[in-house]
Amino acid sequence: MPKVAFDTNVLLSAVLSGKGTSYALVHLAAEEKIVGYTSKTLMTEFKEVIQRDYEVTLEKAEQIVEVYLQFLKLVEPDIKLKAVQVDEDDNRVLECAVYAGVEYLASWDPHLTDLKEFNGIKILNPGKLLAELQL
Repeated sequence: MPKVAFDTNVLLSAVLSGKGTSYALVHLAAEEKIVGYTSKTLMTEFKEVIQRDYEVTLEKAEQIVEVYLQFLKLVEPDIKLKAVQVDEDDNRVLECAVYAGVEYLASWDPHLTDLKEFNGIKILNPGKLLAELQL
């Protein structure tokens, strides 16, 4: 089963739109057709961003995280990477992916997708990843 680390922006896009490629990819994890990964750091970022940028209450943000954690595997990376210089937070996503030993990292962030690959992990936006997985 393919293993995929999810960038916060994909999880945000999935929950806010309820449709599209981010939603379809997250749905594959919920259906156990892929194994999805996130980290405590990324879930904290998710809660902060959804409250700040989309005016979601803390209670609602925590409920969404609880739903995600029913089907996403939570890891706590013990590695520190400096692969992305322009946005330090992007390294947290890479740390999750490397630590979890995934084949894919799903992201909308050009700082990550422009890398195309990192430590053997393919970095693709959700649409391209869905096309590659063909599930």
